[in-house]
Amino acid sequence: MNATQNMLTSHPDLDGLFSVNDGGTLGALVALGSTKNNVKLATIDGNPEVIKAMQQPNTPIVVDVAQHPGKEVVEGLKLAIKKYRGEKSPKTIPVDVTPVTPKDVASFHWGS
Repeated sequence: MNATQNMLTSHPDLDGLFSVNDGGTLGALVALGSTKNNVKLATIDGNPEVIKAMQQPNTPIVVDVAQHPGKEVVEGLKLAIKKYRGEKSPKTIPVDVTPVTPKDVASFHWGS
C-alpha cells in the first residue's frame, strides 16, 4: 500500500501499475481506494481475494494472470523424482497460466 501511495504521489499522471503478485495488488487496491486516480492494475497469481475484487463494479484490475499451483506442484515433484534418480531434466519447463479479465472473471475457477 505504501509503495503504491508513494508512486501515486510522485507520478500523479500514472495510468497503470503492474504487480508481480496479488499480495501487492491487494495493497494497491487499498491505496487507490483513497484517491481519485483512474489507475489500472495488472497482476499475477489468481488469488481468490483479487478475483473477488475484480468482480466489483468499476474495478481498476484489468487482468490477473492466474497461475495453477496444483499443476506446478505436480511438475515440481516430477522434477524432484528425476533428480533423485539421477535423470536429466529439461532446462526450461513451460507452465500454464490463465489471463482473467473482468469480462470472464465470473467463470474463472482454480484448476480450470
